Amino acid sequence: MLMNRQSGFLALMFAIIFGALFVGASVFGFWAFGEMNKYKNDTEEIVADAVTVAVDEAETTLENEFVEREKLPTKKYVGPTTYGSVTFDYPKTWSIYEVQQESGIVLNLYGHPKSVREDDGTRTYALRLTLTPTTYDNQVKNYESYIDSNVLKATPFRLKNVQQVLGTQYRGEIRQGVQGLMTILPLRDRSLVITSESDQFFGDYTDIILDSLTFVP
Repeated sequence: MLMNRQSGFLALMFAIIFGALFVGASVFGFWAFGEMNKYKNDTEEIVADAVTVAVDEAETTLENEFVEREKLPTKKYVGPTTYGSVTFDYPKTWSIYEVQQESGIVLNLYGHPKSVREDDGTRTYALRLTLTPTTYDNQVKNYESYIDSNVLKATPFRLKNVQQVLGTQYRGEIRQGVQGLMTILPLRDRSLVITSESDQFFGDYTDIILDSLTFVP
């Protein structure tokens, strides 16, 4: 009888132990399954987000490449010989609007993608080129106070195609409320002022306009 009791006790103990192990294994299994599903869902979400970002970046790259290709081949502007035969290339997707001898300005020229409207004092342009009757020395004096107050930063500048002429290039607030690039060059007894009034067009301004700009000093 004692042996039967011991056998029964051992059987009960084994049953309890195996039951506990089974319950533990089941709990662990459910936990592991939940974690696996969570990881799977998180992974799928991360992959989906990464794919979306990659697609957006690819579309942006293709769009930018298309915009750049559309600018070529460039067009050429050739100014009057009376005003130094100012000549430069510009993107073929731009339009040029030119005004000569107006309000004391010898030449006023605006360039911008698609269409260009005459300046009303509030517009900004990819390119603004002005030939003023003011001498170079007097023209740059107008900006000395802006340099002193750090509104503008100035550096010496030479055109690639007119190396003998030394001018000044400015970066900053080139006019009230407008951040841009401005290059002032002496042209005989006048000043040639070339500006770009948006950082969106700085690349075209430096790599196409200024890189091709030439005139007869």
